[in-house]
Amino acid sequence: MKSDTPEGRTVTLTYHHADVSNPLNVLSNVVTAAPVAINMGQARLSLLFEVDGRRLHFDLEGRLQDGQPRPDRGSAASVEAGLKVDF
Repeated sequence: MKSDTPEGRTVTLTYHHADVSNPLNVLSNVVTAAPVAINMGQARLSLLFEVDGRRLHFDLEGRLQDGQPRPDRGSAASVEAGLKVDF
């Protein structure tokens, strides 16, 4: 899902799903002895500013993932930020 506004704001939401080491699929690459279902959600916010005639692009993205392959278990989260300046 993506939403753009005339003010230069963008919001993007995505969902990913993967079945890792599925024993029913003989052509798959085995990553772990036990099958794992992985779900990941992402949210991204992009903002556009203009300061002293220069355009600034600010991006903020967060991710949340469950179902880590062994030996890791549980969930993992991450946040990423970026700033780009047009000269």
